[in-house]
Amino acid sequence: MRPGTRPSRPAGPPRLSGPWLYARSRGLPRAAAALAAVGLLALWAGEGPGSEAGVPGLVAATAFGPLLAAVALAGGLHTAMADAERSASRAWWPRRLAHVLLVTALAAAVLGCAVAGRDGGAAALAVIRDTAGAAGVTAAASVAADARGSWLPVAAYTCAVHLPPPGTPVGAPPWVWPAQPAAEPASWAAAGAALAVGIVLHARRGARSRRP
Repeated sequence: MRPGTRPSRPAGPPRLSGPWLYARSRGLPRAAAALAAVGLLALWAGEGPGSEAGVPGLVAATAFGPLLAAVALAGGLHTAMADAERSASRAWWPRRLAHVLLVTALAAAVLGCAVAGRDGGAAALAVIRDTAGAAGVTAAASVAADARGSWLPVAAYTCAVHLPPPGTPVGAPPWVWPAQPAAEPASWAAAGAALAVGIVLHARRGARSRRP
């Protein structure tokens, strides 16, 4: 080797270090751009004719905004460098925990601001609660199934809840939190429990990815 030349690095799996490299490997910039687009769409839908509860545009924004946020989250749970993660010297769970929490908080903030002031503020509270619950279900599904399709249970659940006529009667099961009023404490407890279980499972075990 000539003096002044750098030794070549041995071939092997890429080294993962630093939050920025992790963010790029999980597509967090794309997720942020997708959430911005979802927020603009929710803002446009909520600004339709009228601004009271039951207006189709506002209902669509609050019902399907969290679903689109779950799709954005699911896209970043998959990793093409699972072997490098398993061989990393540092614990990987803090990054996975921060990842889900950051995307969930960003989605809740974007969607909440998009419908803020509608329906006396109840729409913003409802969409924040539903986004938290959808993120938890997505994170949990990524552990049990393929990460890229982890949003499908949220899609099925959202459609099943919102297909019945609006106006869930008082005393309905707490697990139907998307159809519950925003001021219902049991619905917040159910959505919070879903989020907590999802982020703990994903942080500890990571997303499951199908091998080609």
